[in-house]
Amino acid sequence: MATQVPVYMDPELVASLTQLSQLNTVHNETVGRIIKMLYGQGGSAVPAMQDLLYFEKLLLERYESVQALLDEQ
Repeated sequence: MATQVPVYMDPELVASLTQLSQLNTVHNETVGRIIKMLYGQGGSAVPAMQDLLYFEKLLLERYESVQALLDEQ
C-alpha cells in the first residue's frame, strides 16, 4: 500500500522527500560515527562534527523546501 502512495503525489514533492530521507540517513550515520569516536574507538571527532554541521544545514534547507511544496498543495 505505501509503495502506491507516491503515484498519487506530486512528483516534485516525492523527489524532495526522497532526497530528504537520503540526507537524513547520512546525517544519522555521521552521528553514529561521532558517538563511536567519542566513546570508545578513538580518533578525532572534529572532521565528523564538521560533516554533521554541513548535513544539518542541508537538512534545514531541504525541510524548508519540502514545507514550501506542502504549503502549495
